[in-house]
Amino acid sequence: MAVSENVPLRDVTFAAGAGRFLRDEAARIDLAALSASTVLDGQRERLRDACVVLRLSSQLATALALLELDGLARRIVLCTPDLSEAHLRLALVTAQADAVLTDRPMPELADTGVPVIVGSGAAIQADDAPWTGGAATEWALFTSGTSGP
Repeated sequence: MAVSENVPLRDVTFAAGAGRFLRDEAARIDLAALSASTVLDGQRERLRDACVVLRLSSQLATALALLELDGLARRIVLCTPDLSEAHLRLALVTAQADAVLTDRPMPELADTGVPVIVGSGAAIQADDAPWTGGAATEWALFTSGTSGP
């Protein structure tokens, strides 16, 4: 399947076939298992058409969230796990964030008015709810910062 602007990353990934995996030093996840799984802990509909800021602790957790959110969320803003609180707050405002998806509590954002959703990170959970998506998702990420914030 060729990648196009209208095909969610999820569909391209699952079309790759069985026997393919995402892995890191702690986990190995079969892509076939992802088609009936979630890392959003029942929050999928809450994130539909939303601007979601991702701040997850591992590349694997981030990849799993991207697979589930692409085609579902309006915008995904990728943040590194070590992004400073000041830069994270700036990202929330600049991106007009509707939610932060993380794998750990973030009480320091309680005063922002942006809901913090604590997902399961790289631990997938069975999910029988059908995934429907297909909307265009904008991806935003930080650059090196050599020219300023």
